[in-house]
Amino acid sequence: MPSLQPCRTLLRLSSLTVAGLFLIGCASNTNGESASQRAMPTSSPQQSTTTASSAVTASPLSSEPTLTVALPELEVSAAWIPPFALPGSSVTLRLGLPTAAAGDQVVMVFDDGLVVPMQYDSTSSEWVAELDVAPSSAGSSRRAVVRGPDGSGNAAETFQFMVPIAEHDEPVLVKTSPAAPDWSIVLPWGDGPGEVGLLIPEGDGEIAQPTSIAIDPRTDSPIVLDRVNRRLSIIEGGGARAVALPGTGSVFDVVIHGDTGVATVPQFEVIGQDLTTSAIEVDLDAGTAAAFGPVVVPSNTPINTQFVWQSLNRAVYAVIDNSYYPYFDSTTRTLLAGASPTAWIDTVLNPDGSVGIGPTGSHVVHHFARPAAGVVSSVADGATIWFEVLIEGPPDADGNITFTLQLVRTDAMNGRAAAVQLRSSGFDSLTRRFAIHGDHAYVMSRTTQGLLVERYTMPKPS
Repeated sequence: MPSLQPCRTLLRLSSLTVAGLFLIGCASNTNGESASQRAMPTSSPQQSTTTASSAVTASPLSSEPTLTVALPELEVSAAWIPPFALPGSSVTLRLGLPTAAAGDQVVMVFDDGLVVPMQYDSTSSEWVAELDVAPSSAGSSRRAVVRGPDGSGNAAETFQFMVPIAEHDEPVLVKTSPAAPDWSIVLPWGDGPGEVGLLIPEGDGEIAQPTSIAIDPRTDSPIVLDRVNRRLSIIEGGGARAVALPGTGSVFDVVIHGDTGVATVPQFEVIGQDLTTSAIEVDLDAGTAAAFGPVVVPSNTPINTQFVWQSLNRAVYAVIDNSYYPYFDSTTRTLLAGASPTAWIDTVLNPDGSVGIGPTGSHVVHHFARPAAGVVSSVADGATIWFEVLIEGPPDADGNITFTLQLVRTDAMNGRAAAVQLRSSGFDSLTRRFAIHGDHAYVMSRTTQGLLVERYTMPKPS
């Protein structure tokens, strides 16, 4: 495979000194958003596209002078650029290009003149390039553009991406410190104003309780999915404002569309013999909600799937077994179907009690003072990785093994991590138990009085 020398990049799980930066180039999208994707299979394929919006400076194919050229815009329906990579690893780049077909020429052109052809994958209808990240690339940077046909016989360029290359690939030693929340609120159990629902069955059975928390980045307001009362509880001031959700299906997760003031709550319901899904779109300011769908999905689709927002495509993706399936296009308000999943972030619990998180082939390995027993949930924000982990503690007086719950924040770029020990959680059925915004982590847990939501200010990895 072609070799990448100097490089550097960005990610979705959340954590990474600004080391090397590997820019996979494209027309106008230079806002630093990471290209993370999500999606799920359904039975009625649809297609969503987004287009670049401005001209770029073309990179030379040879030693000729660099020219500033007003190029047509290259349509991109999907893109997967690794959130980060480690020196000495291999990275796979994928693009969905509706205007390019098998037999066309699509290339990545680097600023030093290196031209890397992209290959067409007929099974996924995507263009793929595999590159080796040279060990010497740590701490350096390169730029590239992707060039291909625009459907009219013209050459066009597409978005610009940034992929950080970490300074090294050594394991991370996680430093854990005690911490107390700097803000908290309790939402009482019930169905009245400011309350959230809780149903505990007699004997065996699933406890019905809030299963997801998200943050509105415009206001720093936590938003809790109240499954029992079928509503979103938007925490404001000393209470919560409710937004009712239409429909009768099962809901488990809420995902915020960046700073747009819109959220999506996926809904699953059995209709006849079929498992179906519909997307409930919520206007957080107006307090209104509308459902789009349903469409039929495979019967083995896990209905407690976690969903994520991809700003590049303006789409919601479903995360299933470390793969990301396109789910809902917020621009056209259509449920997506038939798109191939993309592997993005793997989470691995190693036999020695360490935890590896990152793109396939670029895991950042975390070591703790005591072995990790499991990873509860994880999320990435640029090149910063956040995850909740159960740590095995010393045996108690009766010889029983104890566990602590820690929230870890890792800077994958410089190989440093910091963690705080959280209070134990009563949650045994959840999709997303914590949410992050800036340096803050919001964690929810069940108490006898109600739903406890706490805010921790996370230490920066050092």
